[in-house]
Amino acid sequence: MQLLIGGVKMVYSLPAYTILGLAGIVTLGWWRRPVTAKPIAWCLVTSLLLAGYIGWRAATSPVDYLARTDFYVIIGALLIYLITAVHLVNPRHRLALFWVLFGMVLLHVGVGVVQFKEKQNFMLLPWILRSEYGYRASGFYICPNHLAGLLELSGLLALSLAIWGRGKTWARIIVGYIALMALVGVAITGSRGGYLSTVAGVMTFGVLSLFIIRRVKRRWFWSALLLAIFGCAGLIGSSVWVMRKSPDLDRRLGEINDPKNMRLQMWEAALDAHKLSPWTGVGAGTYLFYGRHFRNKEVQSDPQHVHNDYLELLTEYGIAGCAIMAIFLATHAVSGFAAIGGIIRSRLRPFGLARSNELAVVVGVLSGFAAISVHSVIDFNLHIPANAMLAACLFGILANPRTPPPEELVRWRIHSLPLRLAPALLGAILICIAVPRILPEYCAERARMALRDRMPADAIRYAERAIRRDPANPNLYYYLGEAKHILAMADTNPATRNKLHIEAAQAFAEGVKHFPGDLNLLLKLGRTLDNLQRFNEAEYVYRVAVQADPNLATVYAFFGHHYYLRHRLIRAEKLYFKAYALGDREVAPTGLQDIAIYRFRADDEETADSHPIADEPGDDLWEPGEP
Repeated sequence: MQLLIGGVKMVYSLPAYTILGLAGIVTLGWWRRPVTAKPIAWCLVTSLLLAGYIGWRAATSPVDYLARTDFYVIIGALLIYLITAVHLVNPRHRLALFWVLFGMVLLHVGVGVVQFKEKQNFMLLPWILRSEYGYRASGFYICPNHLAGLLELSGLLALSLAIWGRGKTWARIIVGYIALMALVGVAITGSRGGYLSTVAGVMTFGVLSLFIIRRVKRRWFWSALLLAIFGCAGLIGSSVWVMRKSPDLDRRLGEINDPKNMRLQMWEAALDAHKLSPWTGVGAGTYLFYGRHFRNKEVQSDPQHVHNDYLELLTEYGIAGCAIMAIFLATHAVSGFAAIGGIIRSRLRPFGLARSNELAVVVGVLSGFAAISVHSVIDFNLHIPANAMLAACLFGILANPRTPPPEELVRWRIHSLPLRLAPALLGAILICIAVPRILPEYCAERARMALRDRMPADAIRYAERAIRRDPANPNLYYYLGEAKHILAMADTNPATRNKLHIEAAQAFAEGVKHFPGDLNLLLKLGRTLDNLQRFNEAEYVYRVAVQADPNLATVYAFFGHHYYLRHRLIRAEKLYFKAYALGDREVAPTGLQDIAIYRFRADDEETADSHPIADEPGDDLWEPGEP
């Protein structure tokens, strides 16, 4: 998932879910192994409760396709959680997994350094294009904020293993270098949320370390306190000083406190949507269209996520979802803190040790937990499948943080069989629901890329192939309709062109059935109906679009062009002015100029007779957005 843009597109995440499912089935061969660990019961209960609620709400959401991402994420996350908590309990096995993770960190940072240095949207995989981020590093991901979330989790884990781990000196030096590289990676992402969350994670690590020292080596406490204060201050200060050397990063640091940040308006839209269904939420993935409906006039980009994991959870899953999540987080935090005390009592004090790999892992996980909790206030890292899977693994460690004494395992050996078999069952379910979706998602992605590359015939072929296997995907009808529209505009035969426009309109209309209120489908449907001169139907579609997104400039620009085609210039002019006021600087100015030219030419009597202005009584009193 990390190699393929974090799995944010299902075509990239579904193969990974299949591999995860196979991993779950493999655990079936381990059920006879001796039980060496006992997960915390309350952690398991809250995890199952959270996964069950998220899965149920995703399955009952109004738009099936939008809810699929959350549905697959929660099943995959639960599977990883159970494997980590029940089977992957040996500290050596967990450390081996972390070494793989650290290798991925170095790959991400390596690609990120190239992106930062070249100030281009370089991607190692050539068929993947990222948005215009300039110098900001994103590694194999397409968004720098997502990479910052991954690196802060991994870097704090590496830092803890370097300081509190019991590995050989050379191994700890390498892990310390990886922690430093993760810190460098966070810096060059330019993620302001990453900066704040990394500071929070480092401070949490410092507090936990002081607590351990006070319990294990009390005489070192005050020296350690001074060292921690000066160390944290030095680390933060030196990082800021180095970043100030780069004009780009220096400017980014100055933007950390940004009262005009667009996130504030997006949070307001989320709270407005929350009021529609306070207790159980409006459904998984629905902020995509409720964010449009309640958008602030200042927000003209598409608000696909709230940029706040907590508010997105509140909006889509309601107060019930937030309450379950709060209990889940609390139980795992308590489990982690209790594990630190238990390791000190049973491992460090009796044997006179100052370090422990189990202790290092728990401290690193809790520090990363603090960092990602802060980052989730201003970003949506836990909606990125790859980051969510890593978080599930770390929470699984908190559910089974240490090896208990033998006497605690006696009764657990008898009752643990169903739980040890659960990952295999869950893996089989994940394979059954993921594998059939791979081919249609692959065809959908090929259709999108063909449309992007102006190859409409290929887009049609792939879209139709995918529709036969997954007719509930509204994006496929958009690709199909837009490809037919492109062919129609290039065809010189009136009959063929008209036929293609009709087929495009049918495709867009079918897409609207699966995703009512989608702006992309509605606007393209209205435009196609205008091309067919079915103006009454087009007007109805545009009015639906205005109701769905009453503050988007593009809606009024399309609507204005509709009235311009009907020669109702007063309404067209009002809509163009509305679009211009909302920020449109392409369609609206051109439309207003066309209206001025049309009126100038209409002063000539012959032109006025051949192309009359068709404004109707009351058009001058009509306001955009009125029924």
